[in-house]
Amino acid sequence: FWGTFYFFWRGQVPADIVKATKFILSSLASGDVEFHLWFLYTFIGIYLFVPILSVFIKHAKESDVWYYVGIWFLLGPIFGALYWASGNYLALTQFGYFSGFIGFFLLGYLLARLHPDWKWVAAIWIVIPLWAAAETYGMYRQTKIEKFIPDQWFDTLTIYVAPYTAMMFIALKGLGQRVQARLAVDSKFPALCESLSRASLGIILIHVLVLELMYKGIGSFHLAPYDFHPALSVPVISVISYLICFALVNLIQRIPLLRHIIGS
Repeated sequence: FWGTFYFFWRGQVPADIVKATKFILSSLASGDVEFHLWFLYTFIGIYLFVPILSVFIKHAKESDVWYYVGIWFLLGPIFGALYWASGNYLALTQFGYFSGFIGFFLLGYLLARLHPDWKWVAAIWIVIPLWAAAETYGMYRQTKIEKFIPDQWFDTLTIYVAPYTAMMFIALKGLGQRVQARLAVDSKFPALCESLSRASLGIILIHVLVLELMYKGIGSFHLAPYDFHPALSVPVISVISYLICFALVNLIQRIPLLRHIIGS
């Protein structure tokens, strides 16, 4: 649905019905869709592999799973960083059995089973903004010198993003558990968190549309990254666009025929 939707949004669909059908089907099959929909194709591969992973998880020791994740991290993010820094290709990166997003999938399983002490969680909350600031500065410096941003700074399977993702997972989980322990029995906060969680897939799917409308302007409302200093515009736009997306997704979830297009 969303691949086709963005084809029409971009005005890419031919007027002729036969050509339009051929264009849509061939584009969907080849993955030539809106840039942020790449993860849907990743889901297909992971979900097809889930039955095999389930057998592995059921019979493996936790150390076996950590072994896989460790090798995945070594051959992926770490060796990728070495190649980026030196330009020397390492043949070990051809170990396709440990490549791709399966490592993230298993890492999520392992981190979900962790119950770290609050001191560790607090330490991670301190490290996260320092990590983000250091990466932002490094990216800024390299961009200023080389006039382009290498994919290594933001690609998901890199030394910069993978550890940050794991830390954010632990930090949010630890914070959530600490908050939940202090909530009143009749608190509405867990229900709100569940609503935000259930809307996450839909928000990812529609956020490109919302951002573009914000940048172009709707009536007198206009908000773009360079309207004022990026240090303020980026977080402001992020919060406003998130709230708009959440409101739209929440509305779609209440419509029986449409709720399925956002995975509700």
